[in-house]
Amino acid sequence: MKTRIALIFLPTFLTMFFIGTCHGETLNSFLINAMKAYRVPVVGYAIIDDGRIIDAQTVSIDPHIKTSPDSLFQAASISKSITAYAILSLVNHKNIDLNASANKYLKGWKIDNKYNKNNPILIRNLLDMTSGVSVSGFAGYPQGHPLPNLLQILNGAPPSNNLPIKVQHAPGTRYQYSGGAFQVLQKIITDVTNKSFASYIEQKLFTPLRMENSTYHPAANNTHIIPGFSGWDLKMLPGGWYNYACLGAGGVWSTPTDLAKFALNISDSLHGKDNGILKKTLAEQMLTRQKNTDYGLGVVVGGKGKDLYFWKSGHNYGYHSQLIMFPNKGKGAVIMTNSETGDEIINYMMPIIALKYSWPYYFPFFDELVEMPKH
Repeated sequence: MKTRIALIFLPTFLTMFFIGTCHGETLNSFLINAMKAYRVPVVGYAIIDDGRIIDAQTVSIDPHIKTSPDSLFQAASISKSITAYAILSLVNHKNIDLNASANKYLKGWKIDNKYNKNNPILIRNLLDMTSGVSVSGFAGYPQGHPLPNLLQILNGAPPSNNLPIKVQHAPGTRYQYSGGAFQVLQKIITDVTNKSFASYIEQKLFTPLRMENSTYHPAANNTHIIPGFSGWDLKMLPGGWYNYACLGAGGVWSTPTDLAKFALNISDSLHGKDNGILKKTLAEQMLTRQKNTDYGLGVVVGGKGKDLYFWKSGHNYGYHSQLIMFPNKGKGAVIMTNSETGDEIINYMMPIIALKYSWPYYFPFFDELVEMPKH
């Protein structure tokens, strides 16, 4: 597995400082100071407490960027968790078997598993990052550049800018971060449902979860789009953002509120509530660490019992985001930023939110922030 870097709770003197000041200072006062220091123009956040969204704001320190509760950021790798939830909904309705070969469901393109034809890549392996499928992340495409279709991405054919998606080691044997696996899952969804991937997700997840602002294809003139920035130099990306053709791995545009609704529905499924997309037993599998990995099914899993939590971070060029949820405590948060330095904001703000809202002691391991796949 990758070298682990833990989000260590603040040193004792800082912890004492924040305990003494968090209730006297507003969260936004900490946030704005950090945004100025790390040169991040816009940050959106949603805070979950007592099983509901109690606060959601989008803050801009750039007078030229107007914000609203509907402001859209690229969710990047959090898209993988949404793709996983869609796959699990098909498992829920017995359209897919978690323990079946992925090739069983693929039409017109198959995974070439050269390592062991008697040890196929299972749907479960694709979800938990043990598939051995290559291409950790995907680079975006500047405005005006042609975008590849799904088959071109899978085959690494022009105009795609990634290598072909292949198997690099025997499935199930070890962790390897794989955006390519989620492009395979995207194709499985289209092949099983006979619908476009985006329309299926919008119909089966975004609509019932009331994720009203989430989309894979925002209109170019959408005034709610928050442009991305390259980092310390505060340069806006050409055209405002790069386009990402890898919908399953990193194509969602969303808001902190919508992603908080998503996290809450996973929690509702775990607790067997009627509005949960999954059955309780399947949600339990989703939030159980699988063999040889820190992942459950589509999310990283930590803690146990009442202190169980799941999380996922994301990075596309110009955007960083993170979602974390303690389903048995009803606590969590989503932070979305529009800069290459946005990870600094996330690392700064999460401990403050954790202290302010009495989260359990936790160590989310920032794998993606170590090697930072581009997609």
